[in-house]
Amino acid sequence: MVLGLFILSSLSLAVPIKEYRGVWVEFIGRSWGNTDEKRVVQMVDDLYQNHFNAISPLTRDYSGGMLYPSQLSPAVQPEVLPIMVREAHRRGMQVHAWIPCLIAGFIKPDPVLLQHPDWAVVYQDGKNCLDRPIDKVYWWYDPSHPGVRAHLVGLAKEMAAQGVDGINLDWLRINPEWTYSEGFRKGFQSQYGFDPIDCKTSQQEKLWHDYRVGVVTSLAKEIRDAAKKVNPRIKISAAVAPNPQECRENRLQDWQEWTRFLDFVFPMIYRSPDSQMAKDARNLRKISHCPVYVGLGGDEAMKAAAGEFNEMIQQVRKSGSRGFSIYRYEQPARSDYLNLDDLAQLRVNTLKKKALIP
Repeated sequence: MVLGLFILSSLSLAVPIKEYRGVWVEFIGRSWGNTDEKRVVQMVDDLYQNHFNAISPLTRDYSGGMLYPSQLSPAVQPEVLPIMVREAHRRGMQVHAWIPCLIAGFIKPDPVLLQHPDWAVVYQDGKNCLDRPIDKVYWWYDPSHPGVRAHLVGLAKEMAAQGVDGINLDWLRINPEWTYSEGFRKGFQSQYGFDPIDCKTSQQEKLWHDYRVGVVTSLAKEIRDAAKKVNPRIKISAAVAPNPQECRENRLQDWQEWTRFLDFVFPMIYRSPDSQMAKDARNLRKISHCPVYVGLGGDEAMKAAAGEFNEMIQQVRKSGSRGFSIYRYEQPARSDYLNLDDLAQLRVNTLKKKALIP
């Protein structure tokens, strides 16, 4: 009897924990900026030593700069991704290339957009975002344009060939007010026989809305399929806002439908921890067709203490979700977001043991 209990106890101790423990990392001026091999290696090791198992580097930055030698977009730090993949794999960690799909510039436009000005989104008044940048600092790609779609599919195929374990799609959404390009209007007209500018009834408005949702969904599927052809084992995920109805209505992003073909999603439940966080994540798991890992942190949780991150992780576990990713991991000397001091506190609390990715 005693021997039997000992064997059961030993087996339970031997069962590995399975939990996705990730961070998003930016190599731009406001975060890690220009870096070198030593700092990348140290970053990966710090995350490993503190029991994280996944890293999502901003592989194409908000103005098109790449972290590997690319044939499709200018490389700003071409050594970063290869080093990160090498060092992560040495430690049994995963790297998921994070791409802000439709952003075509932040502060400055993407050089690729400047080469293809017809790829810019068009407003209802006929002006595009090169004429009038969004909030004066953003530029956006038109997902209905064949050139944009080919460019993003090409980037996905290129990234899948870099040895990464996954691709994390972000900013694959668009304000309905930016969807009056020739591609959107003519595509709709060819299907329904009238220009969406002439919508007069609620039924026509619904057709127009659903058509645009479908354009974005089909692009997500094309990106996923292209990457899987290069590497069938690669995992394709998406970072999404946490309210699926609001996403579909205001961002043309039907991510609930996407869960039928993605490997997992990260609803970005960015706020201070509370009991509602677990309830929200649990409800999202119920309506999804793939695993839901929770996005934590964000600008809404700036300057959060390590104790708050611990509570966020506990809420994720209460929801039944088997993973999370924190935006964003910051330089040790900075403290607005998750940093090295926070990692040490997490390790002695919620992350005491290493975990395998589910």
